[in-house]
Amino acid sequence: GFALDIQSLTTIKEGETSQAFSFSSKTGEFVIRVNPEKHGFEKDKYAHEHFNSPKVPIPKTFQIGKLGDNFYYSITEKAAGKIIDHFEKEEVRKFIPELINVLDSIHSFDIGETQFGDWEIDGKSTETSWKNYLHKLIRGFEGYENKTPGSTLLEPVVVQRLIARYKQLVDYCPNIRHLVHADYGFNNLLSDGKKITGVIDWELSKYGDFLYDIAWLSFWETTIDYADIFLKHYQETNVSVPNFHERLLCYKLHLGLGALSFFSDS
Repeated sequence: GFALDIQSLTTIKEGETSQAFSFSSKTGEFVIRVNPEKHGFEKDKYAHEHFNSPKVPIPKTFQIGKLGDNFYYSITEKAAGKIIDHFEKEEVRKFIPELINVLDSIHSFDIGETQFGDWEIDGKSTETSWKNYLHKLIRGFEGYENKTPGSTLLEPVVVQRLIARYKQLVDYCPNIRHLVHADYGFNNLLSDGKKITGVIDWELSKYGDFLYDIAWLSFWETTIDYADIFLKHYQETNVSVPNFHERLLCYKLHLGLGALSFFSDS
């Protein structure tokens, strides 16, 4: 077991919902993460078992367990290097070709005959179309439309306008099925300075439009224009991306509503 010979426990990541620590033992270098839910840990385990490859390195999960009454833990192998958020921006720019290659490999993975939307710990999803999934995503925000002004940080009239625009843009989104990480980049990619050494945190992963991942990168990054970088990449490699900007805006509106909701309810 790990408990008897853990050495040098170090905090490596503090997220909104979980914490991660690295530690050494006689058998190697590991990471232990703690979270009130174990769902994400189970998806990470499935991701390693089914999607891990030399092109998409996903750390192996060794153990998932309960920690007291309110928390779960997961012990995984430690990828070399550090999360790319801890590199200087100029260093990150050098990783962009590698970041693109790894994401292309994720998107080209053969996911077989399953449905759309969030996949569960058995790898299966349940939505019959990507458009259905997108309409379902927005339903959680429709309650904000009916709140009285001032009762929430989210102004109902603003939410109404965002939802209306989102629903128009769903029509531009194709019913295509690719493996989507849905939280790609920043805290969830590790690098040794040359290559991507680990793709972690598959909790939000889904089956659907691969441009969702580009929208995520573009939404959260202010100094690197990922939308333009990927559009040029797809043009150069003859990947068809009709309605690129409408699809991206649709997903960014969803991400924006999610961020506003998260921080207004925090």
